[in-house]
Amino acid sequence: MDGGLMAFLNDQQGNTEALHETTRGPWVDGYNSAVESFMAGVTHIVGETDGSDANSSRDVVLDPFTGAVIRRNGCVIQNDTLLSLPGVGKSENTGILENKWSAKARKVFALDSPSLSDGLPTTAILYGNDTTKRGTIYLSSTNSGATTNALKNYSLLEDFSDGNTYSNDPATDTGSSKYRMKVVPTFVDSGAGLYNRGAYPIHRQFLTSGSRSVLQTQKWLYAPNLYGNPFRWNKRFNESGTIGSETVRVFPTGPWSPLFPPRLEDASTTTGNNTWVDGDTFFYSVLFQFEDGSYSAPFIPRQINSTLTNGLGYHTVGTPTSSSSAHSYAYVDWNDIPIGPYGTIARVLLRTPKQTRTSASDLVTVTPLDLRIITIINNNRDTFYRDFAGDDNALIEDTDVVRIDHVLPRRARYIGTGDQRAVVSYTLPNQSAIMLAPLNETDTVSPPNYAYDHNLNDDSDALYTANAYYFRILYSDWFFYAGSSATSGYFTPSVRI
Repeated sequence: MDGGLMAFLNDQQGNTEALHETTRGPWVDGYNSAVESFMAGVTHIVGETDGSDANSSRDVVLDPFTGAVIRRNGCVIQNDTLLSLPGVGKSENTGILENKWSAKARKVFALDSPSLSDGLPTTAILYGNDTTKRGTIYLSSTNSGATTNALKNYSLLEDFSDGNTYSNDPATDTGSSKYRMKVVPTFVDSGAGLYNRGAYPIHRQFLTSGSRSVLQTQKWLYAPNLYGNPFRWNKRFNESGTIGSETVRVFPTGPWSPLFPPRLEDASTTTGNNTWVDGDTFFYSVLFQFEDGSYSAPFIPRQINSTLTNGLGYHTVGTPTSSSSAHSYAYVDWNDIPIGPYGTIARVLLRTPKQTRTSASDLVTVTPLDLRIITIINNNRDTFYRDFAGDDNALIEDTDVVRIDHVLPRRARYIGTGDQRAVVSYTLPNQSAIMLAPLNETDTVSPPNYAYDHNLNDDSDALYTANAYYFRILYSDWFFYAGSSATSGYFTPSVRI
């Protein structure tokens, strides 16, 4: 044994390189600089414990499929340049946001915007500052038109530009091409209070006030906005007011109902076995179905009262009579059916069961909320329907579709998903009370206020006439104003609320 051992040692001494070499790899156990390299396993990538050597993990990445070690490209500042300051070091020269307001990055995420020509997601960042209640969304444009850092860096609604994507002079700029920013003003609890549509740089700093997260679907991005109304954005943008032709939409989140009911008219009187007769009384309504499959709240009909002397969403066929010669009617026409907001795919027409009254003084016993389905119009275009179904047996009850218990989403700091639902946390009540919008510009029909010439899709040229509208809130009253030029001071009030 002694002879064999000595012979082995002699062989090893004759081959000194064998004592100092070993086979390392495959690299299956990652990087190890916690111990000296000679103590690390052969399947570890090794480096100096202080990370000072060329094999440090700062400089290499391990391919998990082939085991190859590849030198990293390192890091570089994006969409800005570095500025060297004496005693400070290097920092961003300009910054990537539209303005500087001590913004803090709350969430970095991949944004799949339809405005990106390559079809690939880009880097986006949710910024906020809870002390000042500010917040916005940043994205990096990869489009060919973004030739400078200023164009690559986009803050939400930064493309709001008078004379390009919007106009403050409706008397000169008519038609939809001048109005590509479709932004519903919402309230921000900024301390003093602010109605905000992002038209000015200071306002754009309060778009995602209080949000710490966002939620994306295929076509929309949702911001929960603890200090403002939650909203949804269609994820479209323009690099600037003059580069790009995208229509940007920002709407308040929620199952917003139609703002008015259709207008009903009876057919000419006929004889025969028709299902509509004099005195048939009912309430009627409509609701929207959206592209995600959800339904809005229905318009809530109103009884006759001292203010609404004809009711609202209330109809009586013909004239109530007890005569045996009561008229019958073949159909009831639905006119000016409300067109829903962008993303509406259908309208559901509703009415209650009818009560046939024999006198105009008969008490109405049907309830306005017992709404049932008449039919579904599977588009967001047609505003007319002819209803031959006067028989209540044709009505469909569906409490999954027709719901009057809808509420607007609470303001929240966080938003996510669970069980195929949106989930919010750290919440406050929604501050929305009413949605205001002009209904008609001309008034040439009877009864008055039924022209309905603003019942149009938001990209219709006929919607953008020489008149502009705004509302003014006073301690004593609210007013709608209308006028032909935004530079002419206060307009003549057209509607008192």
